[in-house]
Amino acid sequence: MFMLLSTALTYCLFVNIQSTTSLLFQQAYPRLNQMEVGLCFLPLGMGSFLSSAFTGKQLDWEYKRCRREWEEKRKARWEERRNEEEAAGCEKQEPEIPSIPPPTKEEELTFHVEKARLRWSFLYTGLTVAACIGYGWCLDRRTRIAAPLVIQFVAGWVVVGQMNSYQTLLIDVLPSQGSSTTAINNFVRCLLGAGLISVINLIIDAIGAGWTYTIFSLIGAIAIPIFTLIVIRYGPRWRRKRWERKNKN
Repeated sequence: MFMLLSTALTYCLFVNIQSTTSLLFQQAYPRLNQMEVGLCFLPLGMGSFLSSAFTGKQLDWEYKRCRREWEEKRKARWEERRNEEEAAGCEKQEPEIPSIPPPTKEEELTFHVEKARLRWSFLYTGLTVAACIGYGWCLDRRTRIAAPLVIQFVAGWVVVGQMNSYQTLLIDVLPSQGSSTTAINNFVRCLLGAGLISVINLIIDAIGAGWTYTIFSLIGAIAIPIFTLIVIRYGPRWRRKRWERKNKN
């Protein structure tokens, strides 16, 4: 649930930018025609596209690094236990063991996959919040058009990176339910996104784009890291409980 909420809140910040681009750019830069306003969507799309390719490799690299550290610690514990058995005079059935045995399913539970997948989440959240606040105030103050376009690119990059991290983690912890978790994740984030779209123009008309984006970004800045910390802290415990329930059945 916390992973779904974090993804949904991140998606809402993305929708904040995507759904209001036409309106805000026409208001801030009235010289733009319809085609030029349409071209203003390209930086957001390009940032999202490039992020999909880059963050996937980044997640793989981070996972392999954390996995390698876990394997080294496991090997050290195994060698220490083996030396203790030898010192105690325990007889070994196999005098030479070339390598440690593969990890059991129970041992796999000790690998902190939540930490491996969400290590970059806090950076992505900070950049997303900063991009959304800067984007809102650039349009509110009608700065040069290059500023909000560059921020759009950055926002597309970091938002997709954040959502990919959570989606990958969902599949990691529920590998046999990949389709179901993806469907539920899409349903929750689209539900919240639709609710936001229905009211965001009213809020912008009432308090302006700058304060609208600031308020929504601060909500995300508080809630998303809290949810992420909960997942990192209690995720291994929840995985073990699911594994124990499955074994009982």
